[in-house]
Amino acid sequence: MKKITICLLFLTLIFFSQTIKSQSKYIPLPTTADTYKVTSTVNLEYKYVPSINELINKQTFIPSDPDLYKIKREDKKMRGNKVVPGKGLPKGPDPLISLGSKNNKKQNREPILDFLTTSNTATPGDPTGEVGRDYYITAWNSSFRIYNLDGSPAAPAASLGNFFTQDAGDPIALYDSEADRYIISSMGNNAVNFAVSVSNDPVNGGWHVYNASSNAFPTGGFPDYPKYSIWSDAYYLTINPANLFALERDKILTGDTSASMQSFSIPAIATSGFASAQVLDIVDDNHPGPGNATLIYLQDDAWSGVNNDHIK
Repeated sequence: MKKITICLLFLTLIFFSQTIKSQSKYIPLPTTADTYKVTSTVNLEYKYVPSINELINKQTFIPSDPDLYKIKREDKKMRGNKVVPGKGLPKGPDPLISLGSKNNKKQNREPILDFLTTSNTATPGDPTGEVGRDYYITAWNSSFRIYNLDGSPAAPAASLGNFFTQDAGDPIALYDSEADRYIISSMGNNAVNFAVSVSNDPVNGGWHVYNASSNAFPTGGFPDYPKYSIWSDAYYLTINPANLFALERDKILTGDTSASMQSFSIPAIATSGFASAQVLDIVDDNHPGPGNATLIYLQDDAWSGVNNDHIK
């Protein structure tokens, strides 16, 4: 009886194996590379900025403005999404709300460390932060500060004007783990600003600062709602309206003055006035080979030309 059972199990495994093989032929793998084409290439403007400590010693350091809280920045989302009347499913109450209320609550652990980075921001604050191996860097409209990992300040709160001649807010703090470098970016009125630390010490080391001016951007020259991603072959940037950019990571990390930014159009994207595409971001040292960066964006059935809610 045991022999019969073993034989039947063996035949079953063979059957399932052959079934999987037969089904796999209906899922063809791509045979050609992506056909995204570069629409334009612009050289990035470069300057070297000394370390924060050196700026302080030379008395050229610009501290964070103590009156930031009095400033109200204009909402930059000028082309907000417009809902098409009669669309948008499901009708009535959102079933996800009731589903969430019925789920059992789970007790989370208390945070290991909790500390206040600032209480002085413009409105909106647009806070952002990133932890590295040795420091935590945080930014807001329109300043930044570097902390030790125990939460103690490593440097005074600083104006983004220490790095960027033209700053319009929306700063983003990043950490390139593989290179062990700290990054701060911000919008300009008609530009994007991008600063990367020369070493793994953002307090005592200098900064490579790059700027992409208005001729790099589409209608109006304003790179609204910037979102950055770290990838093996580039620093990727998306903005509103729907455009994708690749900044030459290898050159930027070494302060190469020939570093450029390539522009791409995002295919088949419906926005109804506001684009929010994002390239996935690598947060550790496990970088894939060049290429294969993954771009995602929402397509809402309340927008013209979109039949079902989905993520592209």
